[in-house]
Amino acid sequence: EDAQARFRTITESSADAIFVADPQGICLYANAEASRLFGYSREELVGMPFGTVLTEEHKPLYAGLRRTLESTGRFRAEREMLRREGTLAPVEAAR
Repeated sequence: EDAQARFRTITESSADAIFVADPQGICLYANAEASRLFGYSREELVGMPFGTVLTEEHKPLYAGLRRTLESTGRFRAEREMLRREGTLAPVEAAR
């Protein structure tokens, strides 16, 4: 419980959007900044497939990132992702 409370305190005070996904790319957690950036409520983000915020151009790249993550346990990428209203947001994704 203490670790979860610390995690939430840190992520909620962060100026960065934090979107935590499981290995299948389903959102498990999103902080307030992620909600603001993507234009979805947190309730909408949690359970959402990561591909929802990917442009069609980047969906094939995501498969490569997943393979890198599976083989090395790490990845880093700079991409543009889709906001709810269809505009693009530059993001850096890492694990």
